[in-house]
Amino acid sequence: MYKVSFGFTKTGMMRYISHLDLMRLFMRAMRRAQLPLKLSEGFSPHPKLSIKRL
Repeated sequence: MYKVSFGFTKTGMMRYISHLDLMRLFMRAMRRAQLPLKLSEGFSPHPKLSIKRL
């Protein structure tokens, strides 16, 4: 598994998107790109993602 860091900016109308919607957007994009994701354990596993401010 790899740890990937990237930068992004929210400009225009996208600056009003909420944190949860942003996380959902990134998860969907990574699944569509078929990237190997680390999943949480449990009954309904979901990708482990975190957003850090640089």
